[in-house]
Amino acid sequence: MRRSRLRATLAFYSLTATQRALLANRGVTSAKVNAALNYLDSLTGEVDRRDDQTINFAKLDWQISARNRASAQYNRTRSAVPSGLLGAAVVDRGVASLGSGYTKIDAVAGRWTWTPSARLALPQEPAIGPGGLAPEIAIGPNGLAFGTPAGVGRRAYPDERRVQAVDAATWSFGRHLLQAGVDFSVVHDEVDALNNTAGTFQYDSGATNGRAGGLVDWITDYTFNVNAYPNGGCPSINATVHLFCFRSFTQSFGQQAVAFNTQEWAGFVQDTWRPRANLTVHAGLRYEYELLPLPQHPNDALDALFRDRGATSIFPEDRNNFGPRVGAAWAPFGTGRGVVRIGYGVYYGRVPGATVRSALENTAQASSATHVRITPSTITTCPQVAGQGFGYVCTYLSAPPAAVASTTLATVFSRRFRTPMVQQGTLAVERGVGAGVVASATYLMNIDRQLPGSVDVDIAPSTGTKTFQIQGGTGAPGVRDGETFVLPVYTARVSDSFGTVTAVTSGVAASYHAVALEARRRSRGGLEFRAAWTWSKAIDQGQNTGATPRLNSQLDPFTVEYDKGLSRLNFPHKFVASAVWEPRVRATEPWVQRAANGWTVTGIFYATSGRPYSYEIVGGTRLAGGREIINGSGGAVYLPTVGRNTLRLDMRMGRVVRVNERVRVRGGVEAFNVANHVNYSGVEQRAFLVGTPVGRVTPLVFQDAAAVAAEGLNVRPFGGYTAAATNLARERQVQLGLEVEF
Repeated sequence: MRRSRLRATLAFYSLTATQRALLANRGVTSAKVNAALNYLDSLTGEVDRRDDQTINFAKLDWQISARNRASAQYNRTRSAVPSGLLGAAVVDRGVASLGSGYTKIDAVAGRWTWTPSARLALPQEPAIGPGGLAPEIAIGPNGLAFGTPAGVGRRAYPDERRVQAVDAATWSFGRHLLQAGVDFSVVHDEVDALNNTAGTFQYDSGATNGRAGGLVDWITDYTFNVNAYPNGGCPSINATVHLFCFRSFTQSFGQQAVAFNTQEWAGFVQDTWRPRANLTVHAGLRYEYELLPLPQHPNDALDALFRDRGATSIFPEDRNNFGPRVGAAWAPFGTGRGVVRIGYGVYYGRVPGATVRSALENTAQASSATHVRITPSTITTCPQVAGQGFGYVCTYLSAPPAAVASTTLATVFSRRFRTPMVQQGTLAVERGVGAGVVASATYLMNIDRQLPGSVDVDIAPSTGTKTFQIQGGTGAPGVRDGETFVLPVYTARVSDSFGTVTAVTSGVAASYHAVALEARRRSRGGLEFRAAWTWSKAIDQGQNTGATPRLNSQLDPFTVEYDKGLSRLNFPHKFVASAVWEPRVRATEPWVQRAANGWTVTGIFYATSGRPYSYEIVGGTRLAGGREIINGSGGAVYLPTVGRNTLRLDMRMGRVVRVNERVRVRGGVEAFNVANHVNYSGVEQRAFLVGTPVGRVTPLVFQDAAAVAAEGLNVRPFGGYTAAATNLARERQVQLGLEVEF
């Protein structure tokens, strides 16, 4: 059990003079400002959170006869996390908006092994694997979220059941060991987890002209809400047209639950040949096939428009997934004096269940799930207040009118979709260097093709360009003050009947190269250790790292060439060192020897390059139902990535006490992050804010401390730390354990 304490900080809510002046121009008095801030203050505080887990494991082994052996095992896990879905010590959510999580996992596995002779074995392994809620209010950047969290209400996420049968045979003859096998799985997924059913208001200013941050915009809407003043107060209540100040509102409707089956077939054959005592050669071939479910809610109108690029009525089949594998191990210095290993193989991935689910239920129909995104300028009424435009704090109780429904998104598989393919190669040299130490050097290579991506196909080709100019940022890596660049601008959709139509693609490529040096020593004199350093470089074209497709992962919807760069999985340097020490003390007094021996001390040191991140550009234009981006496409916008280093030290100490020859009691003390080193896990990526165009040039204002002060904002400048520690690198922790072996 682990108990955490939460304390939300309100330093963000100290308004600047510029922000107070803007609020006054909008008609918000000081008393109203204080009332809004006091309301936010009432939503924050300390919350007791816990994470309870119960894990049960049972296994039965039965030697039926000399040639027959059966085993069965059962794994059971139950987890309850009241108010603890967010595990960090400090989170940016109201005390009533944290969310709870409950998990149930049951797994049963059985194995039967029959050995008819000393040369043939056949193992088999079958295994079974908006109801009165308020919308969420998200104030950014670095602000607070409260209301109903978008992810709350998941009843099954997912309820997944797998039935698997594996059969393999091994045949030994001469200098060959031949293996062949098949693997068949049926996976049933049931997902009952439609997100954002109560709706979400997003507050985060994306321009420098007449805006001063999401907090000011929320205070304005809080003061001039749909019940207090018609049409809000932006840009000013004295303007001819004054709208509400939220940046966007999103909400989901329709199909809550979806169930589907997928089948996975695989077969392999491999020959291990030993032509000489110091040489072993492996060669094999594996075939894989995944059968996806049939579409459940095809949209004929959408398919008629986008059939050439993707359709809701057709799911892909990839039948040519043959993966050859070859390898060799050579001991040129003699047995036990070192080895050279080389290998190459082709591997294929599967289509994640979340991707299949998105294509099944997001077909822009009333019978499926629909997701809308509107802005204050969308002409529609508030369901809660008659005769009033949609604003703070409204939400739809049923399917929205046509003006809003036309912004709904859809997901289709690209016509050219293929499962991911990876070519992997290794070359390793290993040799003893004396004193029981073995050193090795390894080169690893991954050439990845057909990786998952996503693109909005409901975007008409560009008919013009826009020039952007960087202002500020001198000294920031890769940033040059005054530099200009030109991008195509997208201003129209192929069809105004839909919003974002996301095609799940497989045209993303990536590469990974690494060199690893390692030294290790097995237990000798009570001491063993391992130390390894890895240098690597990973490049890709903006692949989707999650299972749920992004709306649009490309900067330009018609090419991925802009997106080639360092991968978000690129961590150039990694160093790991570990040691185990068992003191061996000899003494004339037996009690001294018993007290001094039997201890085990282990330590782990881990250091790696920090998580890479990008220069983020905030602001721009948007198409109906899309996100706001500088070229209007709703895709990704970034500059070259940089990273920061992190450090972690883990240590463990335990003692073994022998009760008798059949029972042992093991007591342990574990300490994590012993030095209590601060591991920064979040950084402000809001690097550029779209400025007011001058002629044909749109400035991008670098958000350093001076620019933030000049704009009257109270947010952190670019590069400022926003979070420290994750679930894997938290503050110093100490835990005790007791284990009985018999």
